[in-house]
Amino acid sequence: MKRTCLAITQSLLLAYLFVLPAFGQDLARIYDEARFRVVADRILKEIGPRVNPRQPDHVILPSDSISVWIAHFGPLPEALPIVEVKPAFVLDTFKVVRKLESVLFQDRFEKTKWAFLGSNSVSRLDTTRTQVLRAMLEAAFGPPTRTLVELENLDSRGREEFIQFEYWFILNDSIPFVLSDVNGPGDRGMVVSTDHRLRPILKEMREAFLDRMLAQPFLKPYVDYYYQYDQRAWYKTGFDGAFYFMRRISRPELQLGRPFIDPDGHP
Repeated sequence: MKRTCLAITQSLLLAYLFVLPAFGQDLARIYDEARFRVVADRILKEIGPRVNPRQPDHVILPSDSISVWIAHFGPLPEALPIVEVKPAFVLDTFKVVRKLESVLFQDRFEKTKWAFLGSNSVSRLDTTRTQVLRAMLEAAFGPPTRTLVELENLDSRGREEFIQFEYWFILNDSIPFVLSDVNGPGDRGMVVSTDHRLRPILKEMREAFLDRMLAQPFLKPYVDYYYQYDQRAWYKTGFDGAFYFMRRISRPELQLGRPFIDPDGHP
C-alpha cells in the first residue's frame, strides 16, 4: 500500500514538473509549434524523408576557364545568343558649312524646328572652357561659320539671342547640327542644336560627333571679338599659341570684317 502511494506521488510530481513550464509559454508559439509538427508529419508521409537531388546547372560566363575540363563529362549546354546593342546614332559623314555657304544652309533648313541641349552635365565637353573648345574647333574644322561680326551686321535692329560664334554642320548628308557659344570665353561648354525630331538622341549625336575632337590635343591660335552684354563692353579674345587672352577695346569697325592674327603672331 505504501509502495502504491509512493508511486502515485512520484507520478504526480513528474507531471507537475513537465506541465508547469507550459503555463508560462506564449500561447501563440505553442500553437505554431503544434502546427509545424502536423505539417511536417504530412509532408514526410507524402514524399518521404529524402528529396531526390537535381542535376547542377552550368552557368555560361565569358571568362569560363574550365569549360574544356567539364566537356569531358558530357556536352555543354548551348550559350545564349549575344544581343548586340546598336548605338542610338552612328556618324557616317559630316560637312562643315563655311561662311560663304551659310545662305544655302539657311535656305535648305529654313523650316526646321530646333531642339537644343545646353551644358548641363559633367561630360568633358560641358566642363571644358569655351575658349579652349574654340581653339580645338579651329584646329579640327577651321574658322566658325558665323561670328559676332556677321551677326551684328546681319541684324542691326538688335538681337534677342546672344550668340558669340557658331559652327554649322550637316551630318550624314541631311541632318543640320549647330554648335553655339552663347556666354562668351569665360564660360564652359557650348549649346548644340538639331532638328527637333531628333531631340531624344541629341546627346548621343553630340558625343558621336565631338568625342573624337576632344580626344585629340590639337589647338590652333585664333582671335575674335567678344561683346559683354551686361557691361556693354567690347573685347578682343583668343589664343596666341601659348596663352589665352581677353583685352578690352573700343567698339571695333565691324564692317571691316573679322580680326586676324598678323604674321608675327600678334592679334
